[in-house]
Amino acid sequence: MKRVIVLCSGYPSPANPYNCTWAHTRNRYYVLNGVLVHVYITDSDDEYEFDGVRVIGRKELAENLESKLYDLVISHSPNIRKHIPILRRIKDINIILFMHGSESMAIERDYPKPYPYMESSILNKVVRNIYDRVKFKVLAGFIRKRKGQVVLVFVSNWMRAMFEANVLNPVREGVRFEVIHNSLNASFISGEFDKNQPKVGDFVTLRRLDSSKFAIDMVVALAKANPNYTFDIYGRGRFFEFNDKPENIIWHDKHIPQDDIPALLNKYRYALMPTRCDAQGVMACEIATYGMPLITTDIAVNREMFQGFDNVKMLQDEAFEQPIDMDKCPLVSLSKNQKFSRENTLFRELALISSL
Repeated sequence: MKRVIVLCSGYPSPANPYNCTWAHTRNRYYVLNGVLVHVYITDSDDEYEFDGVRVIGRKELAENLESKLYDLVISHSPNIRKHIPILRRIKDINIILFMHGSESMAIERDYPKPYPYMESSILNKVVRNIYDRVKFKVLAGFIRKRKGQVVLVFVSNWMRAMFEANVLNPVREGVRFEVIHNSLNASFISGEFDKNQPKVGDFVTLRRLDSSKFAIDMVVALAKANPNYTFDIYGRGRFFEFNDKPENIIWHDKHIPQDDIPALLNKYRYALMPTRCDAQGVMACEIATYGMPLITTDIAVNREMFQGFDNVKMLQDEAFEQPIDMDKCPLVSLSKNQKFSRENTLFRELALISSL
């Protein structure tokens, strides 16, 4: 039985079920397939169990590393301040580094501009730019030094291209890598959108409100341009403290547990999930795989993710400020798209884990 320690900067909990769900979906599946999994939230003493996955604190991590309990380390978004020091202490086992974005993107250059109320000071921006240059060098140096033990996993080809532009080129450096999309919650793969269930509204959006990359302002713009349709937003944040909410938007100031999302989606006609920047966009992929009609933005990563999905419509930015004819929107998928199936995601990860 493989014994794996997973390093994360955050993890789902009852208080925040959306936090790093892409890591939790994997870990649940690893456990179900006989892998011993412990999760360590870096710089944390939190200890709890969530859906059968154990989260351990600093003391137990130190004890387990001392006793050489683990035979594989998985690091999600390896942070140079929190992950790399731990990884440097582990000399004799293999390491999988999952690249999700923050570790290989420059905050000021590669991410969309934040909302005005979320803006940082000029000093913070300068410090962040310096830090980003340092983190790229440190991460590249660690990978080069340990390339015989390290495997890189990119969640999209878009993410791989970003990593190559900022950190290093794994082909040129002789570093093993794979592109494996984030796995999805099982309920979206096994379930199917119920187009016949009575609907309570037209569009539904599930997003954190304050991150401009999730483009709640584009949802608001579309609602203003289409007063004849209803728009329900589920998520927390301060956006509507600083921006007017059109009358046809209903804001539900709460998170929806991941397992409860399919039943919620069945109550609406369309999912509206715009994004300005994403390594993959897991929730949008889950909704598309579920078979619900999905409207999102026309950006490179979405074109990569949703190629072959007949229930996804991608709009240019300016289209979010214009009336939309729902009769011209995508129909419910006539067949289940298998792009994000377990065979194409989790099975490949388990095979990788078994090979190391």
